[in-house]
Amino acid sequence: MSSERPCCILPYSYAPLSYEWVTQPEATDVIYVHRKEFMRFAERMDVDGGGLIVSLNFMGCPYGLYTIPVRIGGYHTDDADLIYGPSWMIESAGYDAGDLNTVSLSIYDEDIPSATSIDIVLMDVGSSIYSSETKEMFETALTMYGCIKKESAIQLHLAELDMTVYGFVTDVKPANIARFNGEVEVNIMVGHEEPKQEVIPIMPIPIEHSIPITPPSEPEFKQPSVEERRAAIRASWANRKC
Repeated sequence: MSSERPCCILPYSYAPLSYEWVTQPEATDVIYVHRKEFMRFAERMDVDGGGLIVSLNFMGCPYGLYTIPVRIGGYHTDDADLIYGPSWMIESAGYDAGDLNTVSLSIYDEDIPSATSIDIVLMDVGSSIYSSETKEMFETALTMYGCIKKESAIQLHLAELDMTVYGFVTDVKPANIARFNGEVEVNIMVGHEEPKQEVIPIMPIPIEHSIPITPPSEPEFKQPSVEERRAAIRASWANRKC
């Protein structure tokens, strides 16, 4: 991916009310950049036939490097170093949505394929209301996204119920990042599986031949697992509700 210069991201609600998108539902992957940035991307947008999909890279994220595909939906004329985006997206990276958080944009060098199937695990209240009767509502809410990434958080707005729910994308085919257009098989699941602990058999050692063993020291840094990231995201949303 080709990198762009660092800038700051704020939620839609921090933009002047003169922009009509300020009050739109946040359950989407659309961001708004400065007009000069928008014009730089305009040629690629024509080629892609719509909103350009780029990588939004969160710097200094508690999880390490956290990236998520987003669409550039339009522009603003405020500070040139500002990006406006959905607050859920900022919080899913472990940031406080009200702070000036540093991010960068990168253009994907390779073409992004169209998704053929997507697996999503619903969290919290979404799990309790999902059924065969509401399945279509969830699938309609997904159309607000232009691109889906495996192992990333997602927010869905159920317009018919005027309700917002959260999920975690567990799998995407045919690639980890894929466009959401055309015919897509959507598999929605409730709850989440607890990580399985690997059981290592230990052969008994005769007492007379036992040797004291010093357990290995823990590494200073361990990349968080998918389950740890999902737990951190759920905790962030829970704190937000409080």
